[in-house]
Amino acid sequence: MFVLSHRLIIASVLTLLLSGCQYFSADSQSATAETVVAGQILDVKRMALVSQDELISKLKQSEIILLGERHDNQYHHELQSLLITQIAASHQNSSVSFEMIDNEQARIIGDLQRLSLDELIKQLTKTSNAWNYEKDYKPVLAAALNNQLAIYPANIELQRLRAFMMQEPVALGSDIEHWLQNTQLDPEQQALITEEMVSSHCGMLDSAAAAPMVTVQRARDIAMALSLVKSTADRRFLIAGTGHVRTDRGAPYYLQEIAPELSVVSLAFVEVEADDTKLDFYQQFWDSDNFPFDYVWFTKSTARSDPCEAFKTAK
Repeated sequence: MFVLSHRLIIASVLTLLLSGCQYFSADSQSATAETVVAGQILDVKRMALVSQDELISKLKQSEIILLGERHDNQYHHELQSLLITQIAASHQNSSVSFEMIDNEQARIIGDLQRLSLDELIKQLTKTSNAWNYEKDYKPVLAAALNNQLAIYPANIELQRLRAFMMQEPVALGSDIEHWLQNTQLDPEQQALITEEMVSSHCGMLDSAAAAPMVTVQRARDIAMALSLVKSTADRRFLIAGTGHVRTDRGAPYYLQEIAPELSVVSLAFVEVEADDTKLDFYQQFWDSDNFPFDYVWFTKSTARSDPCEAFKTAK
């Protein structure tokens, strides 16, 4: 077994945190639940399938709509664009917050929605190399601009996160720090999110090393919640990784603390693997009795390399 330097681990972890937000490494277990097919939409509370029209009708009943994705899955971005377009069409006063845009980018660029699509992508790319805006987010940004949504940043800049994880003096922002200090996950969720950080980073970290990553994850969830609260729109969307929209410990958890008067609904896009079509295969990944979302939209998967290769090749 090889040992990675502390700085190399931090760099690799930040890459995984920003690019994945939810990585599963568990093996398939025996399944007896119903068959899952890409295109199905599950109402988690009722454990019943709903149509696209029924889903949209349900989403429209909430002020805040959280859309959780795998960042590199184009099907997810197309479906996000579809939902934004169809829902915002009946609500002229709408906004969208992006995990992929941080506060420093927004400060540098200024009024994001004043730009054309190509200019917005150019400016976002110029100010951050953490995301592929042209390849991955053009459809969602186009939907936001075409439907005149106000665009909000919903993340902390990478430099601050890196400094925090290196235990250097850094300010995450007074609001974020306030809610970090004044909200706590219950012990079970704290243990589970720590376990998730250890396992999802390829077993290269122990619980002690994962502790600052757990705090970073919590800070980012709080930043997303605060972005949504900052908006005064009648309808507010969040585009983020699935881990950030889970109701038990993601942004919805902090929204309940920060602004309990706001109605929130969480939808996760979940990839269906060709060899695994039983519902309980997908339920098992969330260290929960069931999917920690209000709705799950099953989609086609995207081929990708093993995220753990970043650790295996770094010596």
